[in-house]
Amino acid sequence: MTRPIRTACALLLSLLATGSVVAAQSEEERSLTELRNTVINLLQGLVDRGVITRDQAEQMVRDAKGKADVEAATLAAKDKAEETAVRVPYVPQIVKDEIRKQVTTDLTEQVSKTVIEAAQNEGWGVPAAMPDWVRRINWSGDVRVRLQDDLFASDNTPPGTPLSYLDFQRINDTGSIGAAGNTAYINTTEDRQRMRLRLRFGFDTVLGYGWKMGTRVTSGSLRDPVSTNQTLGSYGFRYQLGLDQAWLEWEGASHSGRQSLVTTFGRMRSPWFTPSELVFDQDLNFDGAAATWRFGLNRRDP
Repeated sequence: MTRPIRTACALLLSLLATGSVVAAQSEEERSLTELRNTVINLLQGLVDRGVITRDQAEQMVRDAKGKADVEAATLAAKDKAEETAVRVPYVPQIVKDEIRKQVTTDLTEQVSKTVIEAAQNEGWGVPAAMPDWVRRINWSGDVRVRLQDDLFASDNTPPGTPLSYLDFQRINDTGSIGAAGNTAYINTTEDRQRMRLRLRFGFDTVLGYGWKMGTRVTSGSLRDPVSTNQTLGSYGFRYQLGLDQAWLEWEGASHSGRQSLVTTFGRMRSPWFTPSELVFDQDLNFDGAAATWRFGLNRRDP
């Protein structure tokens, strides 16, 4: 046998020996080894019988090796391309319906809460469709029902005696102390228990250019400048309502904002700073005009 044939056969035998060692690992590799042995024996027999020359046998080996390298390179490129490929498995429709149902159940509550909050913050729907002057109106109101006890000390000065308190409103209504009689004095000795009711309803609005206005209707005695409570149990009489507040206000500030002026006209809440109700009752309103001037002495004042 010539050297090239021997070289080819040695190469094929080396592959056969390697394949035989690995064949024990799996049935597939064993089958591959048997195929290699068959091909080697076939080539060797053809060369020995003169059917093909050694050059033809060597060329067949080279062609087979080149084809194997090409197939290996093609397979490697395919595997590399599949590494970055996105595979979308088939999901049956019944599974899709179950997933959709579960996701809808989990998200419905959170999505509804988010939408409601956005609608409130951004003014969706009817409020946003209202005119601007309607949205600038702020409504207010309250209702109070309570039991009120007026209790006096036993050693109080009786009405009509020296140092007793005059009821100036009653005196003005009657014209004099003598005409008012015993009613000219404020009660200081007789305890009273009364059920009281108060209703207040009003609004204020921004007019623009620093102007504001407001008004309020309240229950209570029209003769009492302070209390707006209505005494229950006065059968046969309707409860009274009166215009408690009606004011117009203007506020302006300097260019720097350190100075500001607020002026109010009409029947207004108390413009005075009163840390305690011992000075002015919180339900006491004033008629006329009031002004408040704020002057920023410190340059760091806004």
